[in-house]
Amino acid sequence: MTRTGWVVATVTVVCCLAQLGCTSTGGGRPTDVGSPVKASDSASSPTGTGGTESAEPPSAQGDLQATEVHSFEIPTSELLRVALSSQYVAFAFDPDDLGMTDHLGAVDLETGDLRVVTASRWRTGFISWVAVTGETVVWVDQDRRASTWDRRAKWRLMARDLTGGPTRTLSSSGRRPQAWQPSPSADDDEVVWTELSNGKDLSGGFTIYSWRPHQAGVRARARGVRMVGATERPAGDKIAFLSFHGYDRGYPVSDVTILEGHGELRRLSSAGRAQWLAANGTIAVWAETKDPKRAEFADPFRHLVRPLDGSKPAIRLQRGYTASNVVAGDPFVAWWPIAVNAVIVSASDGATQTKIPAKHIHVPARMAASGRLLAYATQVATRDITVHIVSIST
Repeated sequence: MTRTGWVVATVTVVCCLAQLGCTSTGGGRPTDVGSPVKASDSASSPTGTGGTESAEPPSAQGDLQATEVHSFEIPTSELLRVALSSQYVAFAFDPDDLGMTDHLGAVDLETGDLRVVTASRWRTGFISWVAVTGETVVWVDQDRRASTWDRRAKWRLMARDLTGGPTRTLSSSGRRPQAWQPSPSADDDEVVWTELSNGKDLSGGFTIYSWRPHQAGVRARARGVRMVGATERPAGDKIAFLSFHGYDRGYPVSDVTILEGHGELRRLSSAGRAQWLAANGTIAVWAETKDPKRAEFADPFRHLVRPLDGSKPAIRLQRGYTASNVVAGDPFVAWWPIAVNAVIVSASDGATQTKIPAKHIHVPARMAASGRLLAYATQVATRDITVHIVSIST
């Protein structure tokens, strides 16, 4: 089934951009949670977001420019989890149109060469998650696609240096299927992920792991953490995630929390309405829902950004419903409007915003950011999907 020798030419396009204010209406939220977390609360100080409005962004100081530097046509009808580093873009895809993303592909951003890295090791396998750290791609290979009715699956968390070398198994479920599968997230230095602390269910919370390429072993950063699953993000020597404090009318109550390098947990928000988290080495950015007394409580309503050290108040980047999927680059953050027909790009300080029109966004691919680069996918025809790489500058 594996196809080799694919080469895709690099296309350079300069996008025509427009300035954007706020967006309107929205949806989407993470759902996998553990139990409440206890952490020190820097957000309880006057610099916290709390339940009140955050500081307004500064006035515009120059334009935000977005230039499409690469465009890759991928011969597939289904593409999942675009991941990006400064050197590669990777993704799970279905080259044979069998209805399952059972292959891992990667494109070298310098040469434009597309190659199949590997296929699932299971006959009915499914590659569910992809991350890239530098020249190393990390992916989750499952024996089946988990569903709402049966979340159990066997899994392996794998890593391979794209410049050469063997495939490495970082972790696995062993012989028994588990109801939780990892969702790795990476920057150019390391990859982080979570596993069930007791190996069985959410009652024991999560263990947060990290690994760096060429590192001898995997490092457990914290155990028994009560958090919203699949929200862990590397943030320099720290890890950001959404801590979980219980439910309000069936929806998780969660806040942005920072795991320091020495293991201390420090809360960065306190409203209890955080979702869709992204982070880099200096900032965390997240969506918050509206007033929990309103019926629209579940939907992303505004985006906030704050320094990781909590030294300044959170800045409100946007107000109005969105589809979020927020990502953090440098010096920008980006998210989807409610119609998912564009990419909204904002400077990290909120001073300027711009809109990249994209009418046919392929939602399962999501978005990814690394440094000044932003990746997203579009699909006009049934068969081919285009991965776009955009450079953001001020």
